[in-house]
Amino acid sequence: MAQNVTPLPLSKVNGRPRRLLINDVINAAAEIGIDAFSMTSVAAKLGVAVGTLYTYVDGVDDLRRMVASRQARRPLIEERGQHWADIVEENTRTIYGAFAAEPYVIRQFVTGDLSAEGLAAELEQFLGLLQRRGVDVPLAIRIFHHSAGIALGAAAAVG
Repeated sequence: MAQNVTPLPLSKVNGRPRRLLINDVINAAAEIGIDAFSMTSVAAKLGVAVGTLYTYVDGVDDLRRMVASRQARRPLIEERGQHWADIVEENTRTIYGAFAAEPYVIRQFVTGDLSAEGLAAELEQFLGLLQRRGVDVPLAIRIFHHSAGIALGAAAAVG
């Protein structure tokens, strides 16, 4: 008894999805581009199902916020015995650099969608440096906000 049987194509291996770290997801999205990625493109880049990504993030907006927060981070200003004005200038330049490199981050910042964790560390370092130079905290905060505003405005004008 001969039967004409067509073999079925092999399917993907079933089982547990590939283990990822949240940093893998953020890095993949950043590599694709903050304005260009979708959950589908990130999943394809990582070789996982789209549903797997939802165990790490709440959705595309959540992932964009994470990517923007990562891109807005910059190195903390180091203590080098510099004058307080040099600290302000360095801070302004690094803020400008972070926002000019990724204009999407400006929108995330203005709408309040950036993570406050990175900004808090930067502000704390900045305040400490200025305090050690005799600048009181309320004035140091005003200087930080004004210099950040200048940097943000310059980055927005260029972008």
